[in-house]
Amino acid sequence: MSALKIASKRNKSIILIFVSLIFGITHRIIEANNDRPQSFILWHFVTALSFGVFTISYLASIKCPSVLCKARQVFRGVNVFEFRLPSNNCYKCGCDLDKDSDRSP
Repeated sequence: MSALKIASKRNKSIILIFVSLIFGITHRIIEANNDRPQSFILWHFVTALSFGVFTISYLASIKCPSVLCKARQVFRGVNVFEFRLPSNNCYKCGCDLDKDSDRSP
């Protein structure tokens, strides 16, 4: 059994954000020590960018599993400041986010 299968959605999102930050910092360190002319397509840039896009798409996909709620848990509105890390329960209805069934709470 893999470690990410056991982890909750909150823990997965924290791990993905942390790894994405590590890739971004690694890109900046390698770029700062690079003497060649700056190129747009470098392996560390592409890795950091693609993992960042994957992390944002995963965070956008976290929704309440309840049929009646289906509230987004990370990007809660159209405002940039309505970004919150998910908890183990839905902020709107209190349903457990890690359950697999689509039954109402």
